[in-house]
This record gives sequence, structure tokens and C-alpha cells, in this order.
Amino acid sequence: MLRSLVGSEMCIRDRAHVLAQAPEGPARAQASEALTRAVQRAAHLSEQLLMLAALEEAPALDPAVPQDLMALLQDCLAERAGWAEGLGVELSLDGPDTLELPLDRQLLWSALGNVLDNALKHGCGPGAGREVQLRVRQEGGDVVVWIADDGPGIAAGEQDRVFERFWRSPRARSSGSGLGLTIAQQAIGHLGGQVRLCLLYTSPSPRDS
Repeated sequence: MLRSLVGSEMCIRDRAHVLAQAPEGPARAQASEALTRAVQRAAHLSEQLLMLAALEEAPALDPAVPQDLMALLQDCLAERAGWAEGLGVELSLDGPDTLELPLDRQLLWSALGNVLDNALKHGCGPGAGREVQLRVRQEGGDVVVWIADDGPGIAAGEQDRVFERFWRSPRARSSGSGLGLTIAQQAIGHLGGQVRLCLLYTSPSPRDS
């Protein structure tokens, strides 16, 4: 954890030094953008570390007030609609019109948001997947939320590591802290659920042929 924070601080210092030395013009504008991205990454890392620490120290939750799971999922997708559109990715939700459940909105929002972000960052975009699907099913007494993308998937040798904190695949398509799926697993665990990785293959759709 400390190593990650130190690394972020050093990156910001380096970008600030480059900006201070850059002449006016395109070079300075590029240096300014690089510094802004470094600060944003550091802020995101700090938020995720705080969330993870809070989850690890939090006691078990008492039953929460019933809320509409489908409305929460719609809100999660709506918040990422612009990002998905920029990537050329279609977001979809399949399930009942409403589904009232006793749940902690903040915990579930964090868990689902991190998994969705992971799908958009690493499974979608140019040269990768073009769809992220959310499907909600009731199986016996359980509610199952599937989050699926049609991206390249996870290599067999990496599947056991995806929930390790700070772990990132060497094949990752974009930068990240390596904490998103760890947070999702912890949050769902506090809600009494589980996060599982499922790798499925489907034949290409007509638009892929």
C-alpha cells in the first residue's frame, strides 16, 4: 500500500518538474495534461485505498432497508453511458422491471461500479469488446447479477490472481491501481454474497462476421 502511494507521489513530482521546465507552447500543454492525469490517478488510488481499509475494518452489516436493485443498476449504467459511448460500447440491462431487496446502496454501488469499470477499461474499446451486459436472475433464494463483456477475456494462468490487491495483468489495456476487483469482492462479502469469475465463449454474432 505504502509503495503504491510513494509511486504516485514520485510520478506527480516528475510530471511537475517536466511542466516547470517546459517552454510555452505545445510541449507545456502536454506536460500540463500529463500532470493532471497523474494527480487524477493518485486521487483515485487514495479513494480506493480508503474504501478498501474501511471494508476490511467494518463489522458485519445488519439487514438494510429494501431498495430497488434494478433502479440502482440503471443508475450505474447511466453514470457510465458517456464513457461507453466514447468507446463505441453498448451497455444493456436485462431483468425484472423492479426487484426490492434489503441492501446497502453504497456497498453495492461500489462493488458493481468497480466491476463495470474493469469491463470498460480492460475488456472493451478499439480492437476489443463492444458490449457490456448486466443480467439479473433469481435462482432459488439467491439473486445473481451477471456482468459480462465480449472482450478478449483473462488468460488461464491469470484467473486465480484477479482478486489479489494491486495485481494487474501484464496484458492490461489501460492503467489502473489493481484494486477494483478486490474492493468488489470485499463489498459483496459484507453483503453476504460472492463474486465469481466465469469465462464463457459464444460464437461470433452476425455483426462480427
